[in-house]
Amino acid sequence: MKKVTVQNEPVVVNERKGLKFMSALTMALPMLLGTGEKVFADTGYKEHDSIPTSVTFPQQAHQTKTYVSFDAYSKLEGGNVPNEPGVADRWTDQYGDQMFCTEPLLYTPKGQYNQTYAGTPTQGMVAILRSGWPAKSSQELGCGDDADAAFYATQLAVWMETSSDAWKGNPGHVTWIKENGIHWTSPDGSASQAETNKVKAAYEKIRADADKIRGTTATSSIELKEGNKTSTNEGGASKTYQAVTKNPSGKLDEAPVQIKVTGSSLSGTTKIIQDGKVVGQANADGSGNVTVSANVQSNKDFTIETPPAVGNSTVSVNATTDKSYVLTGFGVPGNQERKEQASYSLIALKTKPISAASEYHVDAAFIKFNVRKIDDRLQTNPLPGVTFKLYKAAKQVKGNTELGESIGSFTTDNNGYFTTGNLKMGYYVLVEDKVPSNIKINKTPIAVDASSAAVKANGGNLTINVPHITNQYQDVTASSIATNAEDGSKTLQSIDGPVTVNEKLHFTQLQTNAPYKVRAWLVDKATGNPITIDGKKVEVEKTFTAGNKAGDKGVEQDVDVQLNIPNAKSLAGKEVVAFAEGEQTEKTTDGKVYSFSHKDINDKNETVRFTKPELQTQAVNKETDSNRIQPTNKETIVDTIKYKDLIPGKTYTVKGKLMDKQTGKPVMNNGKEVTFTKIFTPESSSGSIKSEVQFDAHEYSNHDLVAFEDLYYNDHQLAIHEDINDKDQTVHVTHPEVHTKAANKETGENELQPTDGETLVDTIMYKDLIAGKTYTVKGIVIDKQTGKAVMNNGKKVEFEKTFTPTSSDGEVKSEVKFDAHHYWNHDLVVYETLYYNDYQLVAHRDINDKSQTVHVTHPQMHTTLSSNAQKLVKASENNTADDIIRYTDLIPGKEYTIRGKLMDQVTGLPVVKDGVPIVATARFTPTTKNGTVTVTFKFNGKPYQGHTLVAFQTLYDNGRVVMEHADLDDMSESIVIDHTNTQVVLPPAGGSTVIVNNNNNNNNNNNNSSNNNNNNSSNNSSNNASNNASNNASNSSNNATPAVGRLVSQKTVLPNVSTVQRTPNVVRAATFSNSTLPQTGSSNDVIGQLLGLGLVTLVAGAAVEYVRRHDAVGLK
Repeated sequence: MKKVTVQNEPVVVNERKGLKFMSALTMALPMLLGTGEKVFADTGYKEHDSIPTSVTFPQQAHQTKTYVSFDAYSKLEGGNVPNEPGVADRWTDQYGDQMFCTEPLLYTPKGQYNQTYAGTPTQGMVAILRSGWPAKSSQELGCGDDADAAFYATQLAVWMETSSDAWKGNPGHVTWIKENGIHWTSPDGSASQAETNKVKAAYEKIRADADKIRGTTATSSIELKEGNKTSTNEGGASKTYQAVTKNPSGKLDEAPVQIKVTGSSLSGTTKIIQDGKVVGQANADGSGNVTVSANVQSNKDFTIETPPAVGNSTVSVNATTDKSYVLTGFGVPGNQERKEQASYSLIALKTKPISAASEYHVDAAFIKFNVRKIDDRLQTNPLPGVTFKLYKAAKQVKGNTELGESIGSFTTDNNGYFTTGNLKMGYYVLVEDKVPSNIKINKTPIAVDASSAAVKANGGNLTINVPHITNQYQDVTASSIATNAEDGSKTLQSIDGPVTVNEKLHFTQLQTNAPYKVRAWLVDKATGNPITIDGKKVEVEKTFTAGNKAGDKGVEQDVDVQLNIPNAKSLAGKEVVAFAEGEQTEKTTDGKVYSFSHKDINDKNETVRFTKPELQTQAVNKETDSNRIQPTNKETIVDTIKYKDLIPGKTYTVKGKLMDKQTGKPVMNNGKEVTFTKIFTPESSSGSIKSEVQFDAHEYSNHDLVAFEDLYYNDHQLAIHEDINDKDQTVHVTHPEVHTKAANKETGENELQPTDGETLVDTIMYKDLIAGKTYTVKGIVIDKQTGKAVMNNGKKVEFEKTFTPTSSDGEVKSEVKFDAHHYWNHDLVVYETLYYNDYQLVAHRDINDKSQTVHVTHPQMHTTLSSNAQKLVKASENNTADDIIRYTDLIPGKEYTIRGKLMDQVTGLPVVKDGVPIVATARFTPTTKNGTVTVTFKFNGKPYQGHTLVAFQTLYDNGRVVMEHADLDDMSESIVIDHTNTQVVLPPAGGSTVIVNNNNNNNNNNNNSSNNNNNNSSNNSSNNASNNASNNASNSSNNATPAVGRLVSQKTVLPNVSTVQRTPNVVRAATFSNSTLPQTGSSNDVIGQLLGLGLVTLVAGAAVEYVRRHDAVGLK
């Protein structure tokens, strides 16, 4: 076809080929629609009741891409037309029929054409259109969704179909494509080569498919497709069909179908069913003929149900549909004068209704009948297991019960029914043959009418229902077994809480589906009386329904009832029997009551036993296994619990608490009761377990604590052991006491001396300890005057003693050695604390306790030195001087040593003989605290003429310095060595001075004293004197000038005492009457006197410094 330009004015024909006739609007339309959008969908052919008489061409057509060009011939163009672009317009008429151009190179017409014609259904053009688009989809043609390509391929095939006719010399054609004249390339590039190749493949397929169907006719079709035939429960038949309808293209096409069914020798209603609904039905007439019609939907199953056939029957089925068409051509002639093309379309033209028929056969039916056996109850329950024998009636007349030919035996099912097999119509007799043991048999023969007249009267139903047959039941029997509902055992626990006895009743001779009521209660086997708890009988009532399966003993069924005991505590040790009774609760047609009872006090199966648990316990100290514990903060009690009559394998809990026997109240720790819990599972009914509890017992000293235990099962109390007077449950918390006596180790008395090595022995008397345990006593010495600890070298005087008593009461000694010289005249008190495992059990800290107190004595000395009761002594080589020492506050019975030494007041150095200091020693044992002792000094007085000699004293106890007296100015301790025979009257002696030894370093004294005490020989005395002289000389040399020291060491003759002027408090000058002391040099020697005076002064100063330092050391 040519491209055209559509305007409001008449079409102007342009003589040029190709695009010269296309209007601007035609060019714009594809642009507006988009090149990829399908303007027209695959619609397929349209159905027409008749050939349209007119066709209206659209003012605009959809122009496809130009996929090809071709060489053509046109009579109107004057001959050959080479390389003509293959322009094609796609359009439909007003009915939607897809139109195709039959003449290339001509223009698409417009407006209305009132002349049409019908093509022959078998012609080649119809074959092309049946094989092309839209009779086949673009997908079927391989064009995907490209309807333009599918249309174009079909258009080319139509052109080539008319062109091939022109090639054969048909004069009716004015334009055609030359043979082999198609060029498979888009002339204007509007289509890609791939698109052109796709069109080519579709074109070739259309031509090939058309060649296969040339000369054939395509019409609608209908077929009755048969399904299964089955027999119905009533003995009829059920046949399934499907009316399959297809359109002329051979595709399934839904259509309404009229079904007509006819049959003969049928006895009831014939039905047509589709989608589960009856769409048509009819009853057979008196001759058994039936006709039924219905409308069904094609291509879906429908079912024909026919009743049982009295004789062999044929059922005919006919299916008809009015939806019937044939595919044919429909054409519009062109207008050569206007160079307008002829057009052709494929339509479905309506034809006469089409039908399909089928038939099936129904064999003659056999009759059967149902029998139902029921009981005598008002509910008419079925009786299964009843057997009947079936006979033909001896006489084939209605109501005859004489037995003829035996047919067989039948037994009712669980619903009480049985149904016979297929039987010929006639008269029969039923006789009850066997019944289950729980019902009575009924031997009465029953006549059954199964004649054709009965079937007809039954509406053609070949199933005959025999009237129901009733029987009476046997009495019910019951047996039972009682068990613990928890575990199925025969033993229950007498807990302070609920327990349940399960009564399993086993019934026989029950009636199927019958309701029953059972009552059960518990009885005390010992008394035969019902068990009551809080005045209420332990019983239960239950209803149940028997099952629907009966055997030889009717329905056998187990029924469980639970007897709930709210509190089983009172049943401990009892044997309990379960009783039961009951009856059927449904009324019967004859008024009979079916009851049962089971009450046997000696039935072991019905008997259960309640345990009577017992607990026996013993509480002991975990460490000692005794019943005594100590008042510490971590005491552990082990409670051994012996049990009886428990159930092995069960889990129990023992809960315990400690009670204070004195108060009857629980033992408390931190505001909470001291409790313990033990969970255990016994392996036997009797045994023992151990439970322990650790607690703080220090507040319960001297109390008896009793362990109370409760036994629980499932949180319910089962047994109690709470006897406040049970000795086995009782542990005693000891009340440790400590009484002490402090004493001097040496004397055993409560006095110490102010020495640096005093040993105090503390005897600790204890009570209520636990033998075999290890304790520690820690002591400290307290100064009563200050209330503070006695200190030595900055540390407290303490002691510690660890011991293990062999009995609860006893004593232990502990001692401490310390320096007591700072504490003379003080009372010292010993505090003791008793510990167990570092825990303080008891303390003894009484500052006023005399037995804990020792007194540190305050010894004093008052001394007088004289020679034959004279203070002025004539110098002699064998002078003697007695030192009378008056002492106070010594300890009677102790042996003391007094050691004195003579000191030269002038020099402050010891008096010596042959270089050895003069020492006098005496041992004595006072019988009283106060007394006197005398020591005698033997010395050479000549070297000391004019000198005052002073006695120093040191009192020792066992080598320890008790006190010492060392005062160069003490006149009572002084004598004067006269250098003439003149008697000198001395002034009265001043008061003596007591110097308490405060020297912490008494090694020399101890050594010397030891030497003096142990050996009184002259050699030892000499040695001791030499040692003392050496020590004193050393001390003096440290404190005096070297010159003085040298003079003393060289035994220089001392100057005349008269020439010495002593400083106060160092040397007291003696006053002599009426004489002048002898001189050691010339009176005129002034220089010598001055030198002598200076020397004496230096020596005296050195002696004073020595004494001063010695005293200072002693006071430290």
